[in-house]
Amino acid sequence: MNSYNKNKNNETDNGIGVIAKPNERFDSLLKRFKRVVSKSGILKEVTRKRYYEKNSTKKKRKRAESINRTRKVGKEREWKL
Repeated sequence: MNSYNKNKNNETDNGIGVIAKPNERFDSLLKRFKRVVSKSGILKEVTRKRYYEKNSTKKKRKRAESINRTRKVGKEREWKL
């Protein structure tokens, strides 16, 4: 195991981060970091929690997310057939 791979989820001791590979350019390191942050959903959650969200809008958002998830799964199944 390489020293730059702490674990599978790119989480360090104090949250999400990436560890520089030997001779890695800063551009690629930044790109990897942005990818890890976007996959973790941290920015999406922070922007959502920036303001108070009423219970009715929470329900609408969760219902819409559920519909999108089921549509996505259906599309993936179509591709496999």
